Amino acid sequence: MSIVTRSSQHDLKLTNITKLDILNQMFVDYELTLDHYIKMITSGKLQFKKYLSSKNLPTITLESTKHKEMCYQLVCQIIKSNLKFTTNKTFTRYKKIYTYFNKKQRQIDFLNKRYSELNVNILKRIKIDVKSVKIPFKYDMFNVKTGNHFDYFIRITTPYRDLTTKNRYHTINIPINEHKHSLKYSDWTKKKYVELFKVNDNIYLKFVYEKDLPAKTEGNSIAFDCGYKKLLSDSNGLHYGVELFDIYQQLSKMQRGSKNYKQRIIHKNNEINRIINEIPLHDVKDVVVEMLKKVKNKSKLSSKLMNKMQYWAYKQVMRKLVSRSEIEGFNVIFVDPAYTSQTCSSCQSIDKSNRNGEIYHCKTCNLLIDADYNAAINILHKGTGVPLTVKDMSCLS
Repeated sequence: MSIVTRSSQHDLKLTNITKLDILNQMFVDYELTLDHYIKMITSGKLQFKKYLSSKNLPTITLESTKHKEMCYQLVCQIIKSNLKFTTNKTFTRYKKIYTYFNKKQRQIDFLNKRYSELNVNILKRIKIDVKSVKIPFKYDMFNVKTGNHFDYFIRITTPYRDLTTKNRYHTINIPINEHKHSLKYSDWTKKKYVELFKVNDNIYLKFVYEKDLPAKTEGNSIAFDCGYKKLLSDSNGLHYGVELFDIYQQLSKMQRGSKNYKQRIIHKNNEINRIINEIPLHDVKDVVVEMLKKVKNKSKLSSKLMNKMQYWAYKQVMRKLVSRSEIEGFNVIFVDPAYTSQTCSSCQSIDKSNRNGEIYHCKTCNLLIDADYNAAINILHKGTGVPLTVKDMSCLS
């Protein structure tokens, strides 16, 4: 059993203008407070901890103690996520400086010290630009009630004092309707946490769901070769997403940032999700795929082909497969991609020249097979360790 987490997003189109104005002001005030806390922590004026009492937090624009504490926790999460990158960047810079001074035999005092002895303040070197603000609400900052003309409403506590009532904060009722995606999780446990966020000028509310789902203990194994002209080719000889190649071609000819370009990108992403969702995996226990990293970096491919390759969706496909595996219980096994496209799946001989475009023709055993099908079988062999045999193919499938 494993706990799987999912979320659903709901637009606030049912919310009136007065409430939306308050929510928009909350985003402005959160951004100001986040930015101020970041500057205070990186300059050493505010402690960097996981939790900090509101008594130790200055009031910038948020009056509510709970909102101040949530804002501080957000800042700590943002800084923590940047620490590793900044640390590595600083150490790389140190090595370059050390090499330069060592070569010139200058700054001997610096050369005689270890990096740890320099006491470098990493926090001061972190540079964060608060571009998008998310406002979280814990269980004691909101409640859910059934609505009359809508499915339910969320009553959230704002960071602003209610002038009509002493020592209380103003609340807002946000009407919400279920939709196709959220109804998928009707039997899941809804976590006591919601989040407000903005996309352009539109405000959305996010729910989080979780459920204990069992992992499969029985079933078949299947492997996929993720390619450019065929999105996926499996070890049974089936191909998925052949139509995406035309979309890649169209995108490579469009002007980036144009309305048609953005619409085509959305269409591409929707098509990939649809294709992955429709692959029959109900009787599968293990899915084997290649672990491809930086496949387009330092490539010897032409700039024209690289322009088309940028729309290749390997990462999106893998994320979608892993997402399906969490709900449906099958395992996703990643293997080393070395020689999978050069190895004969029948006799295991390795020869780069055996592959010619979409066809793999083994010079040793005379196997004639679709090249991606051949690679998928080799991927499956790596993931399961079971000897495999295939039938010759006189033409492409």
